[in-house]
Amino acid sequence: MKDVKGGAQSGFWSWLGFSATSLYVSYSFALRPIGLFIIDAGYWLVGLVIGGIILAVWRKKETAV
Repeated sequence: MKDVKGGAQSGFWSWLGFSATSLYVSYSFALRPIGLFIIDAGYWLVGLVIGGIILAVWRKKETAV
């Protein structure tokens, strides 16, 4: 996971495994409209994908000797 694609994939799978599943169960139990689920799940998808990308490309500064 050292490139943008790997970070985005990590964010997507985290979203699918954690956020989307829990939101879907909650929204289907509460009988909320699917459009509201898409908006809220999309918010989490964008956030987790961006977070995954940032963590994937983040480089540690090399110290001068």
